[in-house]
Amino acid sequence: MVVQNTRQPYFGLRGKWLTFWITVACATDMSLFGYDQGVFSGVVITQDYLDVHDLNGPGKTNVLSIITSIYTIGCFLGALLAFSIGEKLGRRKTIVIGTVIIAIGAILQTSSFSVPHMLVARIVTGVGNGINTATAPVWQTETSKLHNRGKLVLVELGMNIFGFMLSNWVNFVS
Repeated sequence: MVVQNTRQPYFGLRGKWLTFWITVACATDMSLFGYDQGVFSGVVITQDYLDVHDLNGPGKTNVLSIITSIYTIGCFLGALLAFSIGEKLGRRKTIVIGTVIIAIGAILQTSSFSVPHMLVARIVTGVGNGINTATAPVWQTETSKLHNRGKLVLVELGMNIFGFMLSNWVNFVS
């Protein structure tokens, strides 16, 4: 008796529905990148954060700046990593790996009680975001029809800006 594989790729989606859901996934990924870029600006000004990490007082501004900006170094490293794993594993698996790394980084940031811990957490989160933001637009363009590519990638970039704007409004209101 031969058992047939009834599993269909992409949950059986094809055509416009497949393009729609890939666009939703990529746009969500890019909006989370924008949100993550801006949300830390609201964290670093809270008194609890400054007290827990002993960042009050003169001479602590440089350390605070390094903690904030080291995220971008992680993003750069993640984008470089996406080059090597993206081709080997495929775009979907690469985005899943990036998302898991982001989640680990978020947990590390949330549980941080020291500057070295926060530095590592920011780098880890950046690596995950770098992987995803280097992969999502490529996946979008590889899976969309030629006449839609530019428009769909612009949706992603617009969502990046939306995520950044949303985090800044959340920071402003709170």
